[in-house]
Amino acid sequence: LDVRSSVYKVFSVLVLMVAAQLIDFYMVLGRLLEERKESLEMWMSRTESEGYLPFTLDYLIEESHLQIIFFAALVGICIVLSWSGSVHGKVKTKRFLWRLRIDKRQVFVVWSCYHIICFAVLMAVQVFVVVVIHQIYQKQVGFGGAPQALLLVFYRDPFLHGIFPMSDMAKTVRLLCNIG
Repeated sequence: LDVRSSVYKVFSVLVLMVAAQLIDFYMVLGRLLEERKESLEMWMSRTESEGYLPFTLDYLIEESHLQIIFFAALVGICIVLSWSGSVHGKVKTKRFLWRLRIDKRQVFVVWSCYHIICFAVLMAVQVFVVVVIHQIYQKQVGFGGAPQALLLVFYRDPFLHGIFPMSDMAKTVRLLCNIG
């Protein structure tokens, strides 16, 4: 019952995050394209080997407010999960669990797994948004296909590297094993 009541709220927070990040990125991209119109026209007239990008995807991600919007979504999901786990959110569930005679440990394990899944979905959605942003960037500014640009963005940007640590996977796994 609690999952059913909170999953829609978590989903709506994720949808708002995606919409806000895409709108913000599109506005920053439009502003930068307008500001650097001359250098962009000069870049388009050159050949691929002579040209330079007027701004990179790294710079666009730094200029947009992806971190702030992600943090707001993280706080929103924490609030939704905290409220659904509080006494006010669990009135119906407590009665239901008393009827089923489910142990408190089992309830704790289920809730812990549910919260971990919610935060993992938040991070997966953030990675998906960056992939979509990369596609928008490639259509507006890029040459076409440059898949290494997406890899470099995740490697260079500290925020994205924190969400999806590309080179530090062994360290991350070792850290998670040491916690338990």
